[in-house]
Amino acid sequence: MATIMVAYHWMEYYHFRFLTTIISPIIAIFMRVFGETIVQRETIDQILFGRTINALNFLQSINGFVRTLIPIIPDFHEMISNFGDFHLLNNSFSLIDLISSKEFGPFEYYRYDKIGHHRMHQAKTAMGKSYFDFFQEPCNQMGGQDIQFFGIKDQGEWNELFLQPFCRRLPFHRKSKEWIRGVSGVKYEIWTDMFNMSIVENQCYCFSGRSLNDCDGYSDCSGTYAGVAFALTLPHFIGSPGLAKKIYGLRPNPDKHLSIMWLEQYLGIPIDVQLALQFNWPLHHLPSIGSLSNIRRCILPLGWFKGHGRSFGILHVGLMILSFLLKYGQLLLAIISALMAIMCIIMHYYQHHNDDFERNLDKIMKMFDFYWKKIQNINIFK
Repeated sequence: MATIMVAYHWMEYYHFRFLTTIISPIIAIFMRVFGETIVQRETIDQILFGRTINALNFLQSINGFVRTLIPIIPDFHEMISNFGDFHLLNNSFSLIDLISSKEFGPFEYYRYDKIGHHRMHQAKTAMGKSYFDFFQEPCNQMGGQDIQFFGIKDQGEWNELFLQPFCRRLPFHRKSKEWIRGVSGVKYEIWTDMFNMSIVENQCYCFSGRSLNDCDGYSDCSGTYAGVAFALTLPHFIGSPGLAKKIYGLRPNPDKHLSIMWLEQYLGIPIDVQLALQFNWPLHHLPSIGSLSNIRRCILPLGWFKGHGRSFGILHVGLMILSFLLKYGQLLLAIISALMAIMCIIMHYYQHHNDDFERNLDKIMKMFDFYWKKIQNINIFK
């Protein structure tokens, strides 16, 4: 199915979708010759870590012989096993290889704020490109900030996270301000409506030529993964009710399945970050050939992952001190300034009234001595 979906993606991109009914049966017959079927049962281990593709083994075995006889023939094995930025290892295809072998970077980031144009530490380019493939304007513009730093001072009501493997910017909105683990923090939560195509600003994430209904509820990642069909959603289809009602067994839990960021509110440094996203397999563009015609059209969940990181050790202690000083620094400075002012007034008074001060002090001491002796006499009388 991955092979057919890659073929469909590029035929759609070059406006040759009408060839799907011709190309798809050819691919199916070619696979059947080498013992592959379009729909077959695989273990989770094979999906994650891959298995050998018989057709690639065959091409590899005859490649050298054929090119020796006819040097002008291209290396078909190399062409098939390398697509986009990927190289299929050991003639196998797997999710782990797909994600890990994809080239990400180098990146360029802005180092200063320019109001109305960009923010500090916002992504400018990735691999020399300032845009995402296949999205429409303005959603195709590179943007979002690196997760390590979000800029000093107030980070605003909204933040966008830049993670190129997810092929788009991930919007977060501010929920609250409170202390977390001894640090003055701001809580940002992922926007659960970011895949909702009824919202106008989301509609430019729909590929050109597709209807909004086809794009609703998920983000298509095939533009980044060289045509391999991946759909990005929140775990258990949170925020995508149209997709959730087609799948049985979902148990969405916002506390567990939502992405949340806690940032130090003055320095923009992450304190506690939880990222949770779900990879899915789009099955609603499959051609109606053979056993594929029996598959219900849906976005099929493949699996979701959660990453959790937090500051700790001496770094967190330093962050606590800095956060306290930045939050209460003005108050501490005002108190210190007031104490210093009082001390200066006292010293100034003492310097200009030194004689009077000593005489008054002497009178006070004599008065104290007088009353102290009277107290002693009373005690003796008793």
